[in-house]
Amino acid sequence: MEDDDLMVPIRYNDGSFENPFPRFDFPGGGKMCRYFRDRFSSNAPTPTRDEYDRNLPVIKPQLSKLQNPPEGKLQYMWIGHATVLYQFDGWNVLSDPIWGERCSPISFIGPKRYRPPPLTIDELPDIDAVVISHNHYDHLCISSVTALNSRFGDQLQWFVPEGLGSWMSARGCRRVTELSWWESASPDDLRGMKRDKLDIVCTPAQHWSLRSGFDRNKSLWSSWIFKTEKHSVWFSGDTGYCPAFKVIGKKYGPFDLSAIAIGAYCPRYMMAAQHINPEEAFQIHKDLQSKLSIGIHWGTFPMGSLEPYMEPKEIIERLQQEDGGQFPFITVSHGAIHTQD
Repeated sequence: MEDDDLMVPIRYNDGSFENPFPRFDFPGGGKMCRYFRDRFSSNAPTPTRDEYDRNLPVIKPQLSKLQNPPEGKLQYMWIGHATVLYQFDGWNVLSDPIWGERCSPISFIGPKRYRPPPLTIDELPDIDAVVISHNHYDHLCISSVTALNSRFGDQLQWFVPEGLGSWMSARGCRRVTELSWWESASPDDLRGMKRDKLDIVCTPAQHWSLRSGFDRNKSLWSSWIFKTEKHSVWFSGDTGYCPAFKVIGKKYGPFDLSAIAIGAYCPRYMMAAQHINPEEAFQIHKDLQSKLSIGIHWGTFPMGSLEPYMEPKEIIERLQQEDGGQFPFITVSHGAIHTQD
């Protein structure tokens, strides 16, 4: 596949999006049956609360650091799953915010959070922009959208993939920017801080979308870039491995920080097309020419995958040690505040 072939997504006559990547193969009925058989025959023990606390500590962040991030540096905090707060050059950006107890359309069933958010939405600093990678329930949480709208109102600008804007508007989001792959836009400086221009770029991912039983692939899915003159950040959203990441690296790299999914990858016959494993995440880190990458999309919700819950972290640590390169790929604790130049 040539680089030029990756510059736009394919849209068919029925109004649905489809991945242009040859490797994408949505699991059919046979794989689904095998997956559910393997899932329900698994006898892996459920970790205790003490074990979770020991292995995945949730740190209460120092709120004054979030309100006054260091000038000239990039500050970031993993809130949980794919939710990350990025602070740089006067801008505060949030990815895939989910504070809900469950990632499900029903409040009392579905994957239940086993690591709480380290802070409330009311404790966040002023947020300028929120990006949404796609409409699955573990990335687009209606209670979190409502709470962010209630807290920030028209100050907040939402950036979403093509086809998702009407859903956001129907939930009270008034400043919504809808983008397709390779399109970019800039949030308005409503806080009057005279900051460097922030470009937010919608970039490819290999995934799919579904919110109800009748809207499969009616909206696009994406990764995202946040870029000023001084700093650049990439956020993976959900994705399988595809040739687009080398193109993103050539076109926009190197990146100061990349937030890359590392969990929900097993069994591979079911997950490979839609979720990268840690080895593929490490390759994306290299494709992007990322100076630092952090693992996300793990350690927060049970996502129905079969890998042990700490395995993503253990594999990333092993790969980093084997690589020995000057540009690290790390995992971080929920709520820990980190800074880099």
